[in-house]
Amino acid sequence: LHRLRLLSAEESSARIAFFSIPSDAILVSIPLGDNLPPLWGGTATRAGEMVTLGAGHRSHTRSTSRCRWGSILLPTRLLLSYMSTITGDALVLPSGVCSWRPSMQAFRHLIRLHISATRVANARAGVITTSEPARTLEQELIDAVIACLAGKPAESGSDAKARHADIMARFEELLQAHTNRAMTSAEICAALDVSGRTLRMCCGEHLDMGSNSYMRLRRMQLVRRALRGAAPATASVSRIAAQYGFDD
Repeated sequence: LHRLRLLSAEESSARIAFFSIPSDAILVSIPLGDNLPPLWGGTATRAGEMVTLGAGHRSHTRSTSRCRWGSILLPTRLLLSYMSTITGDALVLPSGVCSWRPSMQAFRHLIRLHISATRVANARAGVITTSEPARTLEQELIDAVIACLAGKPAESGSDAKARHADIMARFEELLQAHTNRAMTSAEICAALDVSGRTLRMCCGEHLDMGSNSYMRLRRMQLVRRALRGAAPATASVSRIAAQYGFDD
């Protein structure tokens, strides 16, 4: 849309991803099916709850099984302005991952709007991008988000969760900077200035696996992407594997 970005996802298997929210926007994540929604920053949600990620927040998210979920990315200034105009109250958004439990009526209305918008976009993209329908839809979505955020958060991140999220974001940055080799746990702990126990705790919380398992799977995925994009006539499997730290 003009000022909002909507995502609708249907996943068939477990996965881990790393999200970086723009510094001037927030992300609202909602479940679209009956299966367990993704976990954001290790935070699990119950039925009837949605999740917000604050501006500039970086976090791992993982799904544990087949699931459907959606998200709305909207400018922070826009949301705060509308909130002040509609309710007269100043909305204070937590900086990290936060779960909310809105009224069932408001929650269902937001989900219906999201599903309708993405369905129209898939079927008739030209309709969704014309000015008047898009403006009307945006207004309805913003109003629905505000209605869901009118209450208090069901659970906001603690100081410990914020520290762990920062460690995991720096961990991901470190891996991105060293894709060509397998780092040891000792090297990672030294680079992040954390103990082995803290690293294990953070990885278990955010990834549901140890750092070595995650690094291997991550490098395997990079090899897979490289192989899929390589020219079959000239590509060397062993050479591509070596680029990402596999020596056999």
